[in-house]
Amino acid sequence: MIKLYKTYSCYLFTILVLSFILQGCMPPDPGIWKNEQIPSGRADDFHELTVNLFKAIKADHPKEIELMFSSDMLQGNYNSVTDKIAYHLKSEDYALLDEYYVVHKYKGAQVIKNKGYDLNYTSIAREMYIAFFYLNPVTING
Repeated sequence: MIKLYKTYSCYLFTILVLSFILQGCMPPDPGIWKNEQIPSGRADDFHELTVNLFKAIKADHPKEIELMFSSDMLQGNYNSVTDKIAYHLKSEDYALLDEYYVVHKYKGAQVIKNKGYDLNYTSIAREMYIAFFYLNPVTING
């Protein structure tokens, strides 16, 4: 009887550990996370990708940029956008204003309501990271 109990408790423990591990692999439920609400591991990944993307844009490495873009983005006219970004990145200093991590339930038109502004966009993927940057003001001495 005790051996049977130990066997079942081993199976139960294994099932609990597996369910805990697999839960981390599941895609998150639909929702919107802003700034500090974004889980730290995901936010770190997004920030690292953003830094790498800006470096590739500044250095004019289109192959590196293509590796970071989704297939949907590659189908669009991203070259003109990256050219504009590259020009401004080389000449200006930017800082992160707001960032959003959005997991969509459906593709199509979406709206994120915010106190200062509303975001109207078309979701092209289940998960999206949206970051807004602003130009750091230049202080003039004198």
